Amino acid sequence: MIRSLYRDLYDQELPPPNEVGRTIITHMPELEVRKDTRRYLEFVVNRYGLNPQPKLVLIVEGETEEIVVNRIFEEVFGASLGKHWIEMLVLHGVDNATGSKQDMFRAILRLVDYLHHHQTLAYLILDNENYADKLKKEARSARSIH
Repeated sequence: MIRSLYRDLYDQELPPPNEVGRTIITHMPELEVRKDTRRYLEFVVNRYGLNPQPKLVLIVEGETEEIVVNRIFEEVFGASLGKHWIEMLVLHGVDNATGSKQDMFRAILRLVDYLHHHQTLAYLILDNENYADKLKKEARSARSIH
């Protein structure tokens, strides 16, 4: 009855009920991302080229590699790494990242250190099994490389 009234009044047919139109709406950013405010903001500012997060992290072993990579970017591309949205993370030796049998927790502690350096709080949530107690003790004595 409403459809025929609309047709009589406006000389047009109403679309079938619950149909918005023929245009498919794609939400950007996706609806799932919108639940996380930080990620949502990151997606939104990306559209305007404002996201300060690096697009790439180069992990290098030491100062020599750092100098060489910086020089390559300056000479070949004419700009610093940051201009290309690249961050360089200097390990100051592979063993600082990987650890050994005596220091097998170094990798996760360096990751936490890296996140703290980027002003991102990081918490390790562990149970009381396996090496959790030893990791807790090691974390208390671990020194920041930043």
